[in-house]
Amino acid sequence: TAVDSQTLTADPLYSTASRDEKTGEVILKVVNASSNAQELLVNLEGLTGTYGGKELLLQGQPNDVNTVDAPRKVSPKTIALKASGPTFSHTFPPYSVSVLRLRAK
Repeated sequence: TAVDSQTLTADPLYSTASRDEKTGEVILKVVNASSNAQELLVNLEGLTGTYGGKELLLQGQPNDVNTVDAPRKVSPKTIALKASGPTFSHTFPPYSVSVLRLRAK
């Protein structure tokens, strides 16, 4: 059976949240499968706030691959986050996987 990829539809954004009981960090994992950046308002209901953290970001075009000439074309980058408060805005780049680890109050 053949599948016509042009007829498939999917939500461009997928996410999950958890908490690391040892460190108290809130962990947000977000996949943006869209060709557009997605700016979202993150609401960590039940927390009094966050005071920074880090984002592990993997981003590239759908057909990107690492090669001998470009061995790090698709590789994760760590970015410092300055989120404060239980609600903050964050932009998720196109075709990306983001793991945000936020120090929570």
